[in-house]
Amino acid sequence: MVRTMINELLFFKKLGVNIKNLRFERGLSRSKIARLSGLRNNFLKRIENGKALKLKPFHLLILASVFELKLSEFFNGI
Repeated sequence: MVRTMINELLFFKKLGVNIKNLRFERGLSRSKIARLSGLRNNFLKRIENGKALKLKPFHLLILASVFELKLSEFFNGI
């Protein structure tokens, strides 16, 4: 059980790093992503820091749309 929790936390952390890197590569601020996605800036910050443990698939679909990516591209390298 502890191992599963650790793996889950690592997954969210890596996912957050991927999303943050995409944002930086595109030269977008977190505020801009918040405006485009309708997600709160603070929630985006928690996603990028791997602390948004209530992250739902539809949140990722919204972000994929903003970044003009396939959902699977968020998971590269994880």
